Amino acid sequence: MPTSSPDLTLDDPERRIAIQAECAYLVNLLALPLVGALYCLFLSVRHLRSASLALRQHLLFTTWGSFLALFLLGGMTGFYYLMLGTSPRFWFNTLIFLSIFHTSFVIVGLYTLAKSLSGKGF
Repeated sequence: MPTSSPDLTLDDPERRIAIQAECAYLVNLLALPLVGALYCLFLSVRHLRSASLALRQHLLFTTWGSFLALFLLGGMTGFYYLMLGTSPRFWFNTLIFLSIFHTSFVIVGLYTLAKSLSGKGF
């Protein structure tokens, strides 16, 4: 017998908050790195306690994803710089790493934006 899953739909005000959070996540990745992450954190602090399960998923994803991207992309670039200096291998490794991981973060962000636009959790 299948178990019932929790309701993962968003009502209209929660849907708007989820869309704001997902857009801030993409702004963090594509335009203004720290500004988008801080806005995601602001939205999470402001709305997390009263949020439904679906909205909580969007808020936690955008907040943790923004800071994970910031530390992972910045940290690995710093690590490569410390290990390789400014040799050609540094530039090659950094560009490959940044291309793969940055694109992955953006694709996941677009998927979760589509979920929030449709009013669903994930």
